[in-house]
Amino acid sequence: MLYIWSYLKRYPKWLVLDFLGAIFFVIVNLGLPTVLARMIDQGINQGNEEKLYFWAIIMLVIIVLGTFGRIVLSYAASKLTTNMVKDMRNDVYAKLQEYSHHEYEQIGVSSLVTRITSDAFVLMQFAEQTLKLGVITPMMMLSSILMIFLTSPSLAWIVAFSVPFLAVVVFYVAVKTRPLSEKQQKTLDKINQYVRENLMGLRVIRAFAREDFQEKRFEEKNAIYADNSNRLFKLTGLTEPLFVQIIIAMIVAIVWFALDPLKHGNLQIGDLVAFIEYSFHALLSFLFLSNLFTMYPRTAVSSERLKEIMDMPISIDPNEDGIQETETHGYLVFENVTFAYPGETESPVLHNISFTAKPGETIAFIGSTGSGKSTLVQLIPRFYDVTLGKIKVDGVDVRDYRLKSLRQKIGFIPQKALLFTGTIADNLRYGKRMPVMRTCTKQQMWPKPKTLSKVEKKVLRRIWQKAEATYQVVRNNVCRLHEQSSRVQISISLMILSQPWTTVQMLFCAVVLRK
Repeated sequence: MLYIWSYLKRYPKWLVLDFLGAIFFVIVNLGLPTVLARMIDQGINQGNEEKLYFWAIIMLVIIVLGTFGRIVLSYAASKLTTNMVKDMRNDVYAKLQEYSHHEYEQIGVSSLVTRITSDAFVLMQFAEQTLKLGVITPMMMLSSILMIFLTSPSLAWIVAFSVPFLAVVVFYVAVKTRPLSEKQQKTLDKINQYVRENLMGLRVIRAFAREDFQEKRFEEKNAIYADNSNRLFKLTGLTEPLFVQIIIAMIVAIVWFALDPLKHGNLQIGDLVAFIEYSFHALLSFLFLSNLFTMYPRTAVSSERLKEIMDMPISIDPNEDGIQETETHGYLVFENVTFAYPGETESPVLHNISFTAKPGETIAFIGSTGSGKSTLVQLIPRFYDVTLGKIKVDGVDVRDYRLKSLRQKIGFIPQKALLFTGTIADNLRYGKRMPVMRTCTKQQMWPKPKTLSKVEKKVLRRIWQKAEATYQVVRNNVCRLHEQSSRVQISISLMILSQPWTTVQMLFCAVVLRK
């Protein structure tokens, strides 16, 4: 709840408007029974048409005010919750940009997707109900209890006798739903993981004819999710019918025990009608409050999952006060570098690696699968930090750089090429750091030949003929790049267009350093 409040309090004006709308709503709902009692006792029973029409006009005014208050309450609550979930997702997304590979692996990509979508939506639903019912019910309950004692203190014990039964139902449902909610969200993470694996590895699955295995695995996990959901919905659905039965029994008891006061004239019919309405509103408020309690366990689970993202310590320090510029450019040095992935590992992936790369030199890393070639290159832009030793770029330890400045020195081509949504031109502009360059034309964005090194010219000559043809087709978003080779070519072009001092070329397991 504190996590939700940390976002809601950013909008005090809307909170005040929500509170005012709730006050109007409570006044109307308690004012109508009072006016109805006066219409019956002073108008209908006494045959006084003037009083009857007078109280009818008062009732109409109250109804108009109630409609206005309900509209204000709903609008303010919707405005607050939409702003809250917008800010919440923005903060989580910004935090994810600070994550290193270790943090992503620790939580899992599928779980992160579930948290920023499903869990944030759960919190939005709970916040909306809290801003509506959570504000109304305490005021409604206290005001109804006050009016009950003012109308007929002798019948108030019936309402008090009904409350413990309602409390037992609420407590039972709240205790049972929390573990089910935790299991449900974890199962949803697994379902998202299986779907993601199936979509990304579709060709591999079909190549090995493992469709049946994938379907069976998904069906098993989906069946568990469905079973948890059924049990959870049965528990939450149990609340309302039990409450209705308790309220009906209370109304029957009120009418039964009111017969004697009515017979002796100690209680008017209008007051009895108003008393029943007050009692109904008191227990109905308790029902609304119980609905919030049944929603809270799942909300608490989702809140903890989002807070885990925000509170996750970052293993790679961005070093905002670090070095940004150096006098030399294009030098890379590994000094006795040893690296082991975070967690329990039997032996380091890299052990005591040392080499020096100077401008104009090409260094190839040759080895079998899993020997650490990609891992070695990932240490340069600090996707991971070395366990022992030092990596120096232009004579400075990479950990002493401002992280953003270090990565601006490096052009990176991953083993699996990735294109963002949009045209090839949009993807090529992605490497341009200046905002004006992100809107430049194809001719303007391409570097002049004299600004390229011999290595870059050679690469561009090989890739640009096919990329140029694809550019003409895709520039209007009329098709997608299906060939992996085309994606790789555009990724290489993007790297060269970014014009870094150091180019890390993982595709060929080589490091190309330019002057």
